[in-house]
Amino acid sequence: MGAPRLRCGAETCDLDASRPSLLLFYLALQPGWLRRDELAFFLRPDVDRETGLQYLRKLLSSARRLPWAVGLDVEAERVRWRVDTDVARFWRAHGEGRWFEALELYRGPLLQGIETPFSPGLETWLESEREALEHAWAGATLHYAADQEASGHYREAAAAARRLLERDPFNEDALGSFVRNAYLMGQREVALRAAQAFEERLTREFGLALTPTLRTLVDDVRAGRPLQQRAAAPRYGRRRSDRTGVERSKQALLGELVQLLATPDSRLLSISSPERGGVTLLLAKRVPDTQVALLAVLDLAAKLLAEGRRARALGLLLIVLDHPSCSAALREQVQALWPGLEAQLRPN
Repeated sequence: MGAPRLRCGAETCDLDASRPSLLLFYLALQPGWLRRDELAFFLRPDVDRETGLQYLRKLLSSARRLPWAVGLDVEAERVRWRVDTDVARFWRAHGEGRWFEALELYRGPLLQGIETPFSPGLETWLESEREALEHAWAGATLHYAADQEASGHYREAAAAARRLLERDPFNEDALGSFVRNAYLMGQREVALRAAQAFEERLTREFGLALTPTLRTLVDDVRAGRPLQQRAAAPRYGRRRSDRTGVERSKQALLGELVQLLATPDSRLLSISSPERGGVTLLLAKRVPDTQVALLAVLDLAAKLLAEGRRARALGLLLIVLDHPSCSAALREQVQALWPGLEAQLRPN
């Protein structure tokens, strides 16, 4: 995370952003083997299969000549790069509730400063990965602050919440954490000034007021009332061996997703996958009219194409085509928006 760097022992060097390097960065964040034909289409969805495979062969040939491409495995039908990454370590720490370790590993946006307008697929992937990592970092920050508060370390909890507010000035959970902990460490005026500045931003930008929960918290702080203490966590994540929170089974997680999908307003869910380190867009099947939801996705894709944002539009069109409820009429609309897309997806 941050600018791409390679670490060998105690030595660290910056890496360039050439196209062969970008291919390796992408492979480094995949969980295993990738089919060459799928990778070729991912990189060049605008050309036919043979042209795409030829483009991939040239990239792989250049990538194999890079002195740091140790562990790159290239076979006739598939390819992978076996390398340790800070992203993989971040997701492991995050998934196991080691919040302090996760926060140490997050050094900023993935491949910071790098743009990939030449590859819509790569651009969409990079945007999604950055959003997933930043969202996970924000969640880890809040968990860490809560654990610190429960352990009586109010100053450190307030500092973590402040860092999140600096990055996301409209994060209400971060504000609540900061106000609570600033107050608990004896800085009531600091807490109230932060709440006032937040509410002014919220009103100025969106015409909104504080949520009832935040308003109650601010009123309690202003009145000097005691706050309800959080239950102490068994560990608060300062050491690598620490684990906080409860590890949930896959069945429990599936149960939560089913409940989400059952809600009347459920349409499009963004689900972060720590195992893969990516984001999967899941179109809810349990809605009154799935076709209406798919049409809404197509409408958004059309608007994005009109604005020249092809990478985003491609991601939405692939969601529609991959959905089990995608009808022939919807496929025709996809064809009209992106001629030849479905044909390129079919193996020869």
